[in-house]
This record gives sequence, C-alpha cells and structure tokens, in this order.
Amino acid sequence: MPLDHYVSQVHLRQFYSPELDGKQMYGFRKRDGRVFPCSSKDVCRVQNGSTNEYLLNDRAIEDFLKTVEPNYNPAIAELRTGKPSRDTVHVVAGFAPT
Repeated sequence: MPLDHYVSQVHLRQFYSPELDGKQMYGFRKRDGRVFPCSSKDVCRVQNGSTNEYLLNDRAIEDFLKTVEPNYNPAIAELRTGKPSRDTVHVVAGFAPT
C-alpha cells in the first residue's frame, strides 16, 4: 500500500526553515505536543490517500498531479503578482480540496 500525502510535499516545502538549512521544517505532533525537525516526506501522509475506487484507474490522481505539482512554485509566485494566467489557475485549483 502506498503512503500518499494529503498535503502536497511541494506545498509543505514552503515551510522549510532557514534554521534547518532550508532542508527541513518543524513538525508538531498533536498526541504529545512534541516539536521535531522533519522533511516533507515524513508528515501529512496516509495509506492509499490518492486511491479512488470510483475511477477506472483508481490511481488516476497521480497522473493529474504530475501536471500540477511541478508548476506549484512558479504558480504561487505568479499568483502573488495579482495577474494569474490560466495555467496558474489550473495549478492552484489542483490543490483545492473537494
């Protein structure tokens, strides 16, 4: 069973800390309140989170995300200009919860 991230790793990397050489962030465990350094790969993941049994290809979300995640950082930069292109809207919408 794959471990899928319910928060995209590319988004989580926006929270990497300069104190951790920009290669990690601080995670917070709700259970005990512990704060710990971690990478985007270590948090916000569940088994089969990108599996959808109602699609013909139950992992089709993976193909869709290939059009979204690599373009995330440029899209966010363009969004900050206040003049997003159609491609930027597509990328941002790809992260919107359903």
